[in-house]
Amino acid sequence: MATYIPNSDESFDGFQKTFMTVIIAIATAAGIPASAITALQTYQTAWANAFAVGGKAQKATRTSVQTKAKTEARKAYQSNNSPQPLGLRAFIAAWVRFNPLITVAQHTSLGVPVQSTSRTKHTVATKNLVVFKSRGLGGGVVQTDCHSSGTNILNPIAQTAKAGKKGGRDKKEPG
Repeated sequence: MATYIPNSDESFDGFQKTFMTVIIAIATAAGIPASAITALQTYQTAWANAFAVGGKAQKATRTSVQTKAKTEARKAYQSNNSPQPLGLRAFIAAWVRFNPLITVAQHTSLGVPVQSTSRTKHTVATKNLVVFKSRGLGGGVVQTDCHSSGTNILNPIAQTAKAGKKGGRDKKEPG
């Protein structure tokens, strides 16, 4: 998960206040729809109300129910899930991180790190075979052999199995 979102509730409260102030100011110029901002403000309001009565500052008077409500409000506000409405993490991923309309200075003001879009060249030793494992579409693991000649063989095991098989599936798989 993103490390720029603070862990403590007090630091998180300061972060989200600054973030919301700046994002509201730049939303139109950054092409962020008003509906996304409004949904985030709904989470912010729920968090602020729950934090006001269930935060550490109210340790002497808060109840376990208020503390749990504060924790649940933060989980919902900070959510990484993308079903509508977007939580803070999903909102940042969808509208901020790679948005070319948001400047480096605005990223800094938001407290969100700037994502590098440049690629870095890497050298591979010519005597060693390097196998990279990554998630392919559909959740399967894809192995890529990196050869010194520059040719890549994507998952040679699957290619061998596919070459020996003729035709499609015999039966449909359930589900």
